[in-house]
Amino acid sequence: MLECNNDIRKNKSNNYVTFKEKTINPKKYYVKPNTGIFMPQSSNDVIIAMQWHKEAPLYM
Repeated sequence: MLECNNDIRKNKSNNYVTFKEKTINPKKYYVKPNTGIFMPQSSNDVIIAMQWHKEAPLYM
């Protein structure tokens, strides 16, 4: 698995925030955690990763 992005999501409000990440192609992309609750005034890491290609994509 190739880690493409380590995204930090921030909740700058004084309220709880829920989230759910969905991928277009779950066999190719992996998001962890894909659901959760952000506490007020907090930040969380979200990992977005991609499976390795067996061959180079045609569009490259």
